[in-house]
Order: sequence, then C-alpha cells, then structure tokens
Amino acid sequence: MLSLLPGVGQIYVGYYKLGFVHNLVFGATIGFTVATEGSLEALIPVLALFMAFFYVYNVVDAVRRAMHYNLAVESGRKVEMPEMNVELPDFGGSSDGGAALLGIGFILLMNTGFGISLDWIEE
Repeated sequence: MLSLLPGVGQIYVGYYKLGFVHNLVFGATIGFTVATEGSLEALIPVLALFMAFFYVYNVVDAVRRAMHYNLAVESGRKVEMPEMNVELPDFGGSSDGGAALLGIGFILLMNTGFGISLDWIEE
C-alpha cells in the first residue's frame, strides 16, 4: 500500500536514497506540469504520460523490492538484495564553469533587465 505514494515503498524497505529520488522526480514533474504556460503547454501530454509511466514503474519496483526483502526475512538466510544503482551528482564543478555561467547570465540580463539589444551576438 505504501508504494501508491511514489518513493514511500522504497523508503519502507530501506532504499532511502532511491525513495527520496523517486519522490523528488514525481513532485518536480507535477510542479513543472502545473507551471507550464504559453508555448510550453504542448509538453503537458508528454509530462502526463511520463508521470503515468513513472507511477506504474514506482509501484512495480517497490513491490518487487518488498517481496525480495520478505523472502530474505522469511528464509532466515542471507539473500542478496537488489542494488540501488542510484548515484547522485556531486556538483563538483569548476570555477571556470561558474564564471562562464555568470557571464552568460549577465549577457541575458542585459537584454531582459536593461533592454540592451543582443543583435551583436548574431553578427
């Protein structure tokens, strides 16, 4: 029953990181779907299809992991649990990359914030 909430079934079985990632992905997809306006409204069917697929995947994955866990507990012997295979990015970027992003952001801010034309970029 806990698998009906994305990520909670995985957390219950002990896959904390995977459960929180599932929860975050599902919540972010809902937030992005609600926030889409204008030209991005064409993405709503794609996001809805992704949410439906991810929801079913989440339930099947949680049930599979729980059945494996129950088998290990009932048998009383050590059963190999499935690997989590989730690595979160370490975000260990470089100062050059950060400076480049700041520069690009400043150039885009010149157009939107100060009305300076960006025609020179095209030339």
